Amino acid sequence: MKIVKTAVFSAMIGATNAWWGTGHLLVARIANNLLEKQSPSTLSNVESLLKVLELSDPTYTKDEGNHPFVECTTFADDIKNKGGAYQSGWHFVDQPYLD
Repeated sequence: MKIVKTAVFSAMIGATNAWWGTGHLLVARIANNLLEKQSPSTLSNVESLLKVLELSDPTYTKDEGNHPFVECTTFADDIKNKGGAYQSGWHFVDQPYLD
């Protein structure tokens, strides 16, 4: 049993480095679905805030089609090559959450 737990834990550690766009988009889609059902006004407010970014530089939102709340989740990765690399340290938290 100990070997199985170790193997599963090792597999999970390797998977955490494979987050990238797909993981961001999946989590955002789940959040989008929850907001659509539980608080559509919140979702609408967030999407209106995203319009400001689209107006300031349309290239920042080129991938945001019919689901801007979901599709904006890759924004932090997308802007690294547009002068946003200074924000790399703000992009994630790599410390464990201990309740």
